[in-house]
Amino acid sequence: MTQPITICVLDSNNYFTSVATIYYDKRAKEYGSIENGYDIEKPDKEKLKNCSAKWNFEKEEWSYESFSKEQDENVEVKIVQTPMYYLKIVRNNLLKESDSIILDYYEKGKEIPKSLSNYRNQLRDLPKLIENGEIEGPVFTEDSEQNVRNIMSAKDIISFDWPKLPELENK
Repeated sequence: MTQPITICVLDSNNYFTSVATIYYDKRAKEYGSIENGYDIEKPDKEKLKNCSAKWNFEKEEWSYESFSKEQDENVEVKIVQTPMYYLKIVRNNLLKESDSIILDYYEKGKEIPKSLSNYRNQLRDLPKLIENGEIEGPVFTEDSEQNVRNIMSAKDIISFDWPKLPELENK
């Protein structure tokens, strides 16, 4: 199985916002993609504690803009995306993870468990259910800004009650 890749997500001004994981799609024979996601080196974690990081595509390097702790307390949250943006990143990654399980069943000629199909349908339906007000949407965690600065995954930036991957018999 091909290993997932961790990528950096940038805002429209090329400032670092978060990291995300993309997975290899065996059918398409390529890695998935995330809007504004780039397979570039991660910014320095230590510098992110006191700086914003901006990627320079020409030089292929990070530049850092310092701010003091006092400035940091007065600066508005640097997250430029909505909680739904991060929900879709995580949801797509969970679907891609389960793609490999589905492929294993398919390659072995085994029937795909109904519980796995239901799980994938629940993931696909999340945006529609939230939009219709049938379930509560994601919210940023208390530490979301710090999690973005510390290069945490999209799942650490939002709080949401995710569907659970069912326990499966030997695939």
